[in-house]
Amino acid sequence: DGWGFIPRHLMDKDQAFLSLLKCQPLLSIARAMMGPLVRLRGLSARISYPGEGRRQQAPWHRHLRVISNPLPPWFSQPHCIDCLIYLDDLNEDTGPVVVVPGSHNWLDCEPPLNKYEPLENEVEVQVKAGSVVLIHGNVWHRALPTLKTKRRMLILSYTPTWLRKSPHGGPNPENGLTKEFLQEAEFSEQMLLGIGGYT
Repeated sequence: DGWGFIPRHLMDKDQAFLSLLKCQPLLSIARAMMGPLVRLRGLSARISYPGEGRRQQAPWHRHLRVISNPLPPWFSQPHCIDCLIYLDDLNEDTGPVVVVPGSHNWLDCEPPLNKYEPLENEVEVQVKAGSVVLIHGNVWHRALPTLKTKRRMLILSYTPTWLRKSPHGGPNPENGLTKEFLQEAEFSEQMLLGIGGYT
């Protein structure tokens, strides 16, 4: 409900997606914010189709759910930059994304479960096809209904190298393209794919 079709592990499935491994300026922004030791948390896509009802919209959620309760004295908040690459215009027909600025700092609460209603201080984002929206992985956000035209986007996520790989979508495909790519990859490319950069 609301999530549409979500293909995952795209770099393992088609050579064209490997070109996003070192995509500038997205990689340079990730390194400027988190330092040189960054990795790709994953590359997936989401395709939402037009229709009626809540099945065509996504409820409030965030992508990086790590909160220790209670927070220990030396708690280090994990950070993630999600690059939402829109392949279609993001507008009333396709369903804009709505974010709550500053919500990535709310470490003592979770987004409301299965809720679609507006929240105080939310901001609706509409962009042209080919645009990228960068958000922190903990920002509360939702997608408004896809009404007339399908909405396609790629989700390219960066985290520090020490953060565990995303559990979403299960393990990488056994015969994925990155396996062969890693055999001749530079160290920086290996690190982006999760090899090295931590102790």
